[in-house]
Amino acid sequence: MRVALVTDQPLLAEGLNAAFGKSGRAQLVAVYSKFYELLNLIPALAPDLAVVDVGPDTSFPSLSEVVAAAPACKLVLLCRTPTTEMMYHAQEIGAAALLPTSLPVERVLSCLEQVRHGEVIFDYALRRGGSSHKAIRLTKRESQLVALVSQGLKNKEIAGHLGISEGTVKTYFSKLFQKVGANDRLELALFGLKNSAGRPDVHVEKTARGRSLPAPVAPVLGPNSLLLKPHGPLRATQR
Repeated sequence: MRVALVTDQPLLAEGLNAAFGKSGRAQLVAVYSKFYELLNLIPALAPDLAVVDVGPDTSFPSLSEVVAAAPACKLVLLCRTPTTEMMYHAQEIGAAALLPTSLPVERVLSCLEQVRHGEVIFDYALRRGGSSHKAIRLTKRESQLVALVSQGLKNKEIAGHLGISEGTVKTYFSKLFQKVGANDRLELALFGLKNSAGRPDVHVEKTARGRSLPAPVAPVLGPNSLLLKPHGPLRATQR
């Protein structure tokens, strides 16, 4: 497979080039230090994969231009410290994978081959350690809380909507953070958006004075299930 790389780290470029050459499974056809250099030349270069080393100044909307400029080329993002928010944005722009640079070389090569054959990989779970699969099941009430925080509601609004106290809401959130592996409300909200996409679990309407009221129809579906594979791609199922 033909790979074009964007990175301002010469050591990373040399390391990948050596790994590709040794394995014989990939060829580094171009290395650019600036994103726009790849964007200008990618139609003519026609690589199978465009691997971009994501830095603090990387613009995700700009990265989406790679997908538009070369639809047949798969976009793979590398990052030193992936976050749930970064994973969400990467999926939004149509990237095929987000991989931490801490992965072993053999694992990176394996992931690139999977992407080349049409798989989508977001290996944020690889950083969390552990050797067994961990199934996370949310109760009906927990599913409601995740749905409401995903809509941007504050604790007081959630409490009023569900008919419980703010203290109870805080207790639920404390347990939910540990249960799904979220560090804060943003990560919990992104978890909800990712794993409940298209599901009308709980909806609220705002009155003229800003109070939250139940929507006329607000069905609550059954418990959610998220299967985390700490040593494999993040995959989610709901039932």
